[in-house]
Amino acid sequence: ATEGLSVEQFYHGPSVALGVSDALVVLDGGGPGTDRLRVIAHAAKECGVTVYCLERHQLGMQLSVFPLTVEVQLIALEIAESRGVNPDNFGFDIPGRESAWGPIGF
Repeated sequence: ATEGLSVEQFYHGPSVALGVSDALVVLDGGGPGTDRLRVIAHAAKECGVTVYCLERHQLGMQLSVFPLTVEVQLIALEIAESRGVNPDNFGFDIPGRESAWGPIGF
C-alpha cells in the first residue's frame, strides 16, 4: 500500500508506524519546506526506514510537481510489472473488486 502525504501529515500521523520493512519516497521540489522535509526524512532513516529522496529544484517549487509526478509514476509501473499486475486496472483482477468499484465510474 502507498499513500501520498505532506511532510507534516506524515510526521504527525503514520511516521510512528513505519519500521525496517517500510520505504519512504521523499519528493523535494525545493522551497521553504525543504529543510524540514530533510530533517524528517533523516529521522525516518534513523528508525530503519528505507528512504528514497527525489529532488527536482531546477524548475522551482511550483513546477517541480511535473517531473516528480513522472518519477512516482515510473516507480508505480516498476512495482506493478515486478508483481505481474496491470497498474491501470484498479485491482479489477481481484474477485469482487470490479463489481464493488466499477459502478462508481472514472
